[in-house]
Amino acid sequence: MVNGRVLDADSPLSSPALALWADRQREAPSDPPFQRHDVLMALRAIHAPDRRLTLAIGGGDAAGAMSILPCSFTRRRVGPLPFRLIEGPVGYHASAVDFALSGGARSDHATAVALLASDGWDLLEFRGVAADSALARAFSATDCAIVTDHDAHAVPLDGGPIMSTKRRRNLRRLLRRHETVSGGTITEASPAEPDWPDIIQAYAALHTARWQGTSTPSSLADPDVRQRFSRVLGGRGGPAGLFAVVLRTGGAISGVVLAWDDSAHVHAWRLAYDVALAPISPGLQLLQHLAEVSASRGRSLMHLGRGDDEYKQSWTTTRVPQVIVRAVSASARVRLAASVGRLFGRAPFAGWRR
Repeated sequence: MVNGRVLDADSPLSSPALALWADRQREAPSDPPFQRHDVLMALRAIHAPDRRLTLAIGGGDAAGAMSILPCSFTRRRVGPLPFRLIEGPVGYHASAVDFALSGGARSDHATAVALLASDGWDLLEFRGVAADSALARAFSATDCAIVTDHDAHAVPLDGGPIMSTKRRRNLRRLLRRHETVSGGTITEASPAEPDWPDIIQAYAALHTARWQGTSTPSSLADPDVRQRFSRVLGGRGGPAGLFAVVLRTGGAISGVVLAWDDSAHVHAWRLAYDVALAPISPGLQLLQHLAEVSASRGRSLMHLGRGDDEYKQSWTTTRVPQVIVRAVSASARVRLAASVGRLFGRAPFAGWRR
C-alpha cells in the first residue's frame, strides 16, 4: 500500500524528500522550472519567506514510488471570517502548479488524500493547474471540485510562422527607427555575464515604475522584496535556466523580459519596460526576440502564461487548458460561514466540495 503524509519543509523528517527532489533535478535538468527545487525555493525566498512551506508526500510502497507536492498555508477572508488556506507554494508567482515529483497514479493519489486528511486548514485551492497534469488527475479522483480556469497560452516554435508577415515587418521597422534615432538594441543575457546584477536591478525599477499607481502595484515596490529579488536572482549562483532578453536605449537598460529555459520549452516569466517607449511596442519586441532566440536553441514552445491579455493575440498561439482544484474542510469556521450564508440566501462555498 502507498502511504501518504504531510510534513513541514523544515522538519528533519522531510530532509530525505527534499534531497530526492534536488537529486532528480541534477539528473533531469529539463524538468519544468516551477516543479524544480532550486527555482521554487528561490521564488519562495523572494516573495514568501515567512510562508509555511509544506510537503505532501506519497510513497513507501514496495516499488519505492514517491510523489511530492509542495504547498503553503496562508490566510484568506470570506466576509468577516479568516480562513486557513492551502495553495501553491508561492501563490501566483509561478505560472503552473503540479507535483514536484510524480510517483505514478497510486502515489499521487495517496499524496492528495494525505493532504486532504491533514489538520489545520479550512480551504484548499490550487490555481493554474494544467488540465492534463498529474495534480489534476490525482485530485479528480478525490472529492475535490475541479473547475475550469483561464487557459494559458503558448507559442509553437517548431514549425510555421508565429506572427503575421505584416505585423513582423512593422515591428522590425519600428525597431530600426529606434536603433537609428536612439541607438536601441535587443540582446540576450545570462547570469554568467558581468552586467547581470545591473539587468536584475533595472528590471525591478522598471517593473515598479510600470505598475505604480495602478490597482495591481508591483511587489517589487517593497524595498525588502526588491532586495531579496536582487540578492537571490542577481548573482551567478542563482537557479539554472534563468536568462533575459534586454532592450537598451542609448546604452541604458529600458526593457527586460526574464525567462526560464527548461531544455524543451521556454517560459516568458516577467516583463517590464519604460512606458515612454510605447510607440515601438517594446513588450512585443522583447517577446518576439525571445521567441527567435528560443527557436534557435531548438525549443518547441514559448509559454506566455494564463489569461487572455491582448498582447498574446499577436502570435499564433496554442491554448493550454487549465483548471482550479478546490476543497473545503469540515472545520468550525466553514460550517459557521456556510450556515450564516444560507440564512442570507448565499452560498459562500459554491463550487467548492468535499
